[in-house]
Amino acid sequence: MAAKLGTIPIGKVVRRQLARDIVKFRALAKAVSPDEDPEVIHKARVQARRIRVAFKAYRPILSPSLIHLDSDLKWIAASLGAVRDVDVQAAFAPEILLELRVLRAERFDQLMGDLASQRQAELVKKLSSESKRRPLGVLSQALALQAAPDIIGRAYRSFKRAKSDAKTDEDIHRLRKRAKRLRYTFDPFASIYGAPAKTFDKCLKDLQEAFGYFQDAVVTCRIVDQLESLASKGEIADAVKHAESRKQEAKAKIDDCLEALPPTWKKLAKRMAKTCRRLWK
Repeated sequence: MAAKLGTIPIGKVVRRQLARDIVKFRALAKAVSPDEDPEVIHKARVQARRIRVAFKAYRPILSPSLIHLDSDLKWIAASLGAVRDVDVQAAFAPEILLELRVLRAERFDQLMGDLASQRQAELVKKLSSESKRRPLGVLSQALALQAAPDIIGRAYRSFKRAKSDAKTDEDIHRLRKRAKRLRYTFDPFASIYGAPAKTFDKCLKDLQEAFGYFQDAVVTCRIVDQLESLASKGEIADAVKHAESRKQEAKAKIDDCLEALPPTWKKLAKRMAKTCRRLWK
């Protein structure tokens, strides 16, 4: 199956991947309700992210009308994320649990309004229709094995540039987004490259988990600022103290993962180049 994937034109691979992600996003967005598992909100947000990453990774072969939908995807992903952020905090900040429930109710009402809006209906409709268009240009005819090293390499270089500037919380958040983009870009091709791909993927997963833990702590501090009128000073101080402690733990884990990633990338890059050369044998 992996070998077969490598010999399929990249345009066909992209079209299939986008179709799957769009179907999942549409189903998950439709399933969001007060009675549904909160994880549905998280999964819908992830699918929106995956589609947006595909827009960036495969921009040269996608129609401008499809890429134009990115702003609407960003809008609904932000609405999903606003609720998801509060859901995560419930596990980390029990000191302000009652206040978080009030905030979640407000954000969930906004989300349900957004999901029921004409803008969302148009987004889903256009995503479905535009994704059926054939990828554009000569590049779309290149085999996946030929195109993958450049596509993945570009995402890795973007991540590496952000890594060199990561000092503040905002910088780390930007690096986190680049890491997600790298993982989602790499994911469709992972089965082609065997053991080096598995090692690289595991390292990316560990890094993403550490980034997530760090960002959850940052969000705690941000949300606490919005709850000053609802929670006591003691509750707020405790929540911030615990959040700062979690940030330090997560930062140490991020540093470890960042140190471990480059060697796994070198092995993967070597395997990608070797696999591509075999096309001529």
